[in-house]
Amino acid sequence: MGVSNLISPKLRLILLSHGIKHGSMPKADFYVDCRCVADPLRGGETSLGGGIKFIEKFSHQTLATIQFMISDAIELIPARRHEKTDPFADPFIICFFCAHGMHRSPAVKHIMSRKLLADGYKVEIK
Repeated sequence: MGVSNLISPKLRLILLSHGIKHGSMPKADFYVDCRCVADPLRGGETSLGGGIKFIEKFSHQTLATIQFMISDAIELIPARRHEKTDPFADPFIICFFCAHGMHRSPAVKHIMSRKLLADGYKVEIK
């Protein structure tokens, strides 16, 4: 039994990434600012896979903090959606954003999706 089953077996998470220089933010329930994450371009990594490896190598503390914030936000879904009969009927949308949305936010989105899947959550990446 995964962690998500303790909260609700119906809970679905949708993960998005966005670059703030590309216009207004997409509608989401929770936003994660990835501008604090080590930039993989500074390590010479230009591909998403290389960016993921670079960020995992140099941003352990930051990733742990982001994972904690997401877990906390998920636990607060019933309180945030208290007016709804079923607070888990709608997916919980998490938007990861950075300046251009090309390296840090997509990499962190993929890292967090793996961690959330390992914890038993239903995750959809967009």
